[in-house]
Amino acid sequence: MKVANGWFAGSGVALVLAVTLDATAAGDTASGILTYKSKGGPTTATIKFGWLVKGPDDFDPKITIRHLIFSATDISAKIAACKTVMCMQGSVGNGMTVDLGTGQRLNYWVSLNDQRLQYSGTVPPAALTLTTDTPTRLAGKLAFDDTAADGPKADITFDTPLLQ
Repeated sequence: MKVANGWFAGSGVALVLAVTLDATAAGDTASGILTYKSKGGPTTATIKFGWLVKGPDDFDPKITIRHLIFSATDISAKIAACKTVMCMQGSVGNGMTVDLGTGQRLNYWVSLNDQRLQYSGTVPPAALTLTTDTPTRLAGKLAFDDTAADGPKADITFDTPLLQ
């Protein structure tokens, strides 16, 4: 995937960008559990799919970052149809996205219960342990517990190529 511009997650302002996606197959290997405790009780998604895309930083379009997308369902057709990064992230109904390379922390956005529950936050880079880190593939484990801040808990193992 090649993205021509970014969007501002913190301010909620979206910039239109051009996206080219050549891969339409289901996401590569991802498995794990994502849980969020809301007032109505815990909501859990069993992660089965993962995608890696690359594009500019939300705040500095001159810096390229990688986005991991994890989902309980196969949303590859939705990702392929997207023309913006905002669209890609908005395609996740039960899962999460993680921005890599945006600074001293990893930015994440969680969407559960078909986007009825949403939460965004940051975690230290130590939450991500990579076993493969090449320009075209990422594999490893994302594990963190933000429940003390009323956030989610994630434990996801993945091996996914870059969508180009």
